[in-house]
Amino acid sequence: MDALRFAFDEEMTSFADHAAYRAENIVAAHANAFFYLLLVAAFIVISVLALGWYAFTTNAAGAEPEEPLSYAHSLFITFQVVASLGMDDSITDPGHIVVFVLMCFSGLFLFAILIGMITESFHSFVAGMNEGKSKVSLSNHTLILGWNETTVRVACQMALLRRQWRQQNETWVRTLFPWMRVKPSTPVAEAPIVILTDRFSKAEMQDALEFAFDECGISKKRTTVGRDIICRIGDPTSIKDLQRVGAHRARSILVMMSDADKEGDVEGYFEHGMTLRTLLAIRIVMHTAKKVPYKDDMRVVAQIEKSSDYMDCIQLGKTSDGRNILNIVDLSLFLNSVTFTGVSHPGIAFALLDMLSFEGVAMRLRKVTDFPDGGKHIIGLTARDASLVWENAVFLDVIEDPNEAQNLASPGGLASPGDRIITSTDRLIFLSKVSAPKPAARVPPVLPPKPAFSGHEARVPPVLPPCKILVCGWCPDWDNPLNFAQRIQCTASELPKGSQLTFLNMKNLSDDADGDDVFSQLMQQVCKTDPDISEEEIANPGKGGTWAYKERVTITYEFGDAGSYSTLERAMKKQVFHKAIVLSTVVNLKLNAFVRDTRVLTILVCLRALQRKLHNQPLHVIVENSLDNTSVLAIAPTADHHGIPDFVNTHAIYACALAQSLAYPRMVPFVSSLFSREDGTPNMFLMDALQLLPEGEWTFGSIVALVKQSLPDDVVIGLRQSTGKVLMAPKLSDVCRCHSGDRLMMISRRVRRADGPSAD
Repeated sequence: MDALRFAFDEEMTSFADHAAYRAENIVAAHANAFFYLLLVAAFIVISVLALGWYAFTTNAAGAEPEEPLSYAHSLFITFQVVASLGMDDSITDPGHIVVFVLMCFSGLFLFAILIGMITESFHSFVAGMNEGKSKVSLSNHTLILGWNETTVRVACQMALLRRQWRQQNETWVRTLFPWMRVKPSTPVAEAPIVILTDRFSKAEMQDALEFAFDECGISKKRTTVGRDIICRIGDPTSIKDLQRVGAHRARSILVMMSDADKEGDVEGYFEHGMTLRTLLAIRIVMHTAKKVPYKDDMRVVAQIEKSSDYMDCIQLGKTSDGRNILNIVDLSLFLNSVTFTGVSHPGIAFALLDMLSFEGVAMRLRKVTDFPDGGKHIIGLTARDASLVWENAVFLDVIEDPNEAQNLASPGGLASPGDRIITSTDRLIFLSKVSAPKPAARVPPVLPPKPAFSGHEARVPPVLPPCKILVCGWCPDWDNPLNFAQRIQCTASELPKGSQLTFLNMKNLSDDADGDDVFSQLMQQVCKTDPDISEEEIANPGKGGTWAYKERVTITYEFGDAGSYSTLERAMKKQVFHKAIVLSTVVNLKLNAFVRDTRVLTILVCLRALQRKLHNQPLHVIVENSLDNTSVLAIAPTADHHGIPDFVNTHAIYACALAQSLAYPRMVPFVSSLFSREDGTPNMFLMDALQLLPEGEWTFGSIVALVKQSLPDDVVIGLRQSTGKVLMAPKLSDVCRCHSGDRLMMISRRVRRADGPSAD
């Protein structure tokens, strides 16, 4: 342990290490850097030698030369000698000429050998730099360990966060007066990013990042690969490689070893094996380092794509305010919730993604005292009053200081009771394009209540007809009966009475039960796990069955490949479906992103063809996709313009959730609660605007004020118009048109059912 403790101590970072690190980053950021450096070196050498030539010529023999020699002439003579090996027109004797020529050739030969040796050494040096194995002499940086399909998107999210912060400080006043600049709301916004992996070469990583930045419109002036994004080659599970990239000096660490975990599963390792090894290596590096400078505000986020019962036992310590340094983020929670929430709330996937993405309006966190005026405009207000405190932001909630929380009564979480008083020790969660929103100039006027429409009636959603939903594909996380029961419960609880969920997949071909009815066996365990789910009948053993959720929603199973036209035709001939969920994952097959999305496109085309053939009604489809261009290529299963699918971009959601978790670790439980869909937790939903507002044009501030009169603890975050346009966190003074078909985007803790009234 002593050897590890001192092997890569920060005090051993020499000047040569620092110079090599800077040189490598300059070369990575500028392709012609070597030529520029050589030109500068040649200019310096010639200038110094010319100065010496001029000095010696002037002072030779203690007298001035016959013809005065200028410094410009000295430069010319020096360049001539360096370029042509010298000249001497005073030699006239033939013997001396021969000797002089032999001397020139000898010098040329020796110089060529020397040049060859220098060139070989130089090439070795450049090759070593291109390998990306030099030591990183940084501190307070963000470290990404591993590489998967989401890594580039995470880097883009961090670059967007950096762009937003730098744009706020690019005014001429803040450029000239640094003390007036806005502080970043998170250290991730200003820190350089170091990526460590052994899956790709340095050049391949840099090419992928530069291509993604060009697509996102990220300017090289604000984020440059090689300067702000640094790629290094190494094994994230190696202690020495972690020390080489300064893991003990980093403030933020993101572990992205999910692809390596999958390869390990195939080779017989335990689930999350490579993520586990990486976290244990980080633990050793932190415990053996002589000093961990940012431990009081350090954050480590580990990405997993399946739930785990044992990963939480790994502890990396706590910060000064008692927060756990390590956060294990189960991304299956985010993806499944967004996908299935789209069934009862069409368009919700885009709204949730907008809230998490740093590209525009996003959830942000800042200390009250870190606001430009020290938070004076908000300290002492209640959470309910804070809804109108900012012109260009929506207040969401308060995070208490753990040292003060015992004295304040607050359940925590988004949309918590609004009588909570904001103090100077709190942190505020808000929705905005900027990290330092502008205080509102005045309180917007309150609209008169809608005539003949009481607040109680406003809480009663319209009764919806039953719907039949077809689920194509299978999520591997559902192999756990508890996870599958939670998915059924969260989805069925928001469906109208008499609805039906039909799962179409190849689950019965699983190797676990030798051809038996695997799905029925899984459902038997689900029924034991959740008493609200009961078995009605088993028909056609090995091919189907029927179950029920609270005698409200029927659950059925169809055996077959959802990517097959004949299988879909058989299912759609049995009954007419109103909605379809198309998953990109299948049973017992691990497909790459391209194959998964090609399968999704095939299913959409088949649904479109069958809808025309069977003359079925328009079908609303929620689709998982991994590649950005899939949503562009896809053909909706209906010609009706209202039948455009809701695409749930898998890796975009992963990247946004991971970037949010790393930037604001204290906000992780609050973000996760949005995807829970359980009673009593804050849920995001869309509500008919005309249930709460008179039809017409109103400022967003007036809309917020009126909603607070009827639903004081709900949070209005925007408006989704009937045309599909989303107004997320508009300014209080912006005019919004409220007409039939428009829906308010809200966050609430109220219990909501699709066929019954809401309850507080």
